[in-house]
Amino acid sequence: MTAVAGSHTVAAMTDLALARQLLDAEQRAFVLVNDGRVIATGDDYGVRELLAATDRIGAAARGASLADKVVGKAVALIVVHAGIAAVDTRVASESAVKLLRSRAVPFTATAVVPQILNRRGDGPCPMEKTTTPFDDVGAGLAALREFIAARRAGVPLPPDQPVTTGRARVAG
Repeated sequence: MTAVAGSHTVAAMTDLALARQLLDAEQRAFVLVNDGRVIATGDDYGVRELLAATDRIGAAARGASLADKVVGKAVALIVVHAGIAAVDTRVASESAVKLLRSRAVPFTATAVVPQILNRRGDGPCPMEKTTTPFDDVGAGLAALREFIAARRAGVPLPPDQPVTTGRARVAG
């Protein structure tokens, strides 16, 4: 079987393996693959572009495989909400692992850490901090969306939380 993903042709490769290969080869922040086709990629640190991409592609994300550099609770909430079927990451937070396991989403993680840190490494990632308290996917996603909207509106973060920005590319 040959999978075609844009200009990439890969023989006998699973969606998750293809996503991971492209994540590394193209130095992406995330790659989302479904049925051998890249349906979205991201280049920026943070979760905003993954959320925007899954919102835009909607049902096409169901059953897809995600390779992402870092999977915290916010990404895990997006994965569950979007119906993504499998995840591969270098680093996952304990709260993300707990959610993915509770929803029977297969995942691989090179390392599991207590929490995802902010860019300076001196405190929790603001997205992780916002979403960790939520067990309910809908409520957690709503809190994440509110946080992102507040950032876009220019509401300042406390001094220990940097601003994240993002642009997502969605395959047509």
